[in-house]
Amino acid sequence: MALAPTASVGVGVAMLGIVYGIYDQTLPEVTDIRVQEAGDRDLSAAEKTARWASAAIVTGVALIAMDATVFIIGATGVVIFSWMHRHANCYDPQLGAASSPSSRQLVHNAGNITPGYTPGG
Repeated sequence: MALAPTASVGVGVAMLGIVYGIYDQTLPEVTDIRVQEAGDRDLSAAEKTARWASAAIVTGVALIAMDATVFIIGATGVVIFSWMHRHANCYDPQLGAASSPSSRQLVHNAGNITPGYTPGG
């Protein structure tokens, strides 16, 4: 039996609070992440831990409550907080923008290839 509409929204908002609390306790502030070097592996691992813990709690409560609204609100919070922290970890303060390390490195290192270089040889 699903929750009443007002109760399901209330539980969903409570899930947002729990997700926020997990990300708040697991990771540094987004502004602190943005001023560090882009692509920090420790931050990526901590974000992954926060994401899985949040997703497990949201899914568990939604299954116990048997209410999709709880899951939708909670999962939306997980996606938003995960994106915010991942984007901040991709931000390069020297470039002043978020960058994909692999594509930027390929473009910048293309001029450093010595003549006669053959891949795998």
